[in-house]
Amino acid sequence: MVSMILLVVFINRIGYPLEFKPRVDYKTLNKSKPYEISYAKGAAVLIRTKAFLQVGGFDNRYFFYYDETDLSYRMRKYGWKIYLVPSSTVIHIGVGSKIPNKELFILYYMERNHLFFLYKNIRSRFIPALIWALVGAMHEKSSIRMRTRLQAIRDAIKLVIGHQVHEPMPLAMLETHQSIEQNHVDK
Repeated sequence: MVSMILLVVFINRIGYPLEFKPRVDYKTLNKSKPYEISYAKGAAVLIRTKAFLQVGGFDNRYFFYYDETDLSYRMRKYGWKIYLVPSSTVIHIGVGSKIPNKELFILYYMERNHLFFLYKNIRSRFIPALIWALVGAMHEKSSIRMRTRLQAIRDAIKLVIGHQVHEPMPLAMLETHQSIEQNHVDK
């Protein structure tokens, strides 16, 4: 039997979608009725065509992460409601195992797209989040993580001012960063 994971989600004041995974009696939950949530995970979502078209669909500037957060935010802004159906079962592997430097890939897109989401949807939170991201990047102990985060911030700003960013993130950049980091550690 496959059990599902309950996600209680909302978007906090600085624009992060938060997920809580409380202990749940799944037999009881499966009998529960659908209930409203703040945003839907993109791994398993059904959307009314009318709602999808009204809000302009997915914003392809996200490429990876925050695309469903952005879509959900705009849907709620237009008055649509989003529901979790507890009786549904979904198996989602996640990013997958074929991405080289998966941790850096995720770090880059989470950082970049969080900032872009805020600029696009909650502009008053953008500058504080940008400052926080810069401070966080400068306090990274790993130079590869710092460079990845700074690249993400730079690319978020490029998106904000309307420039195009090449997708997916140049994986060669990650490999170069990683080899530089390894050479530094070896010395």
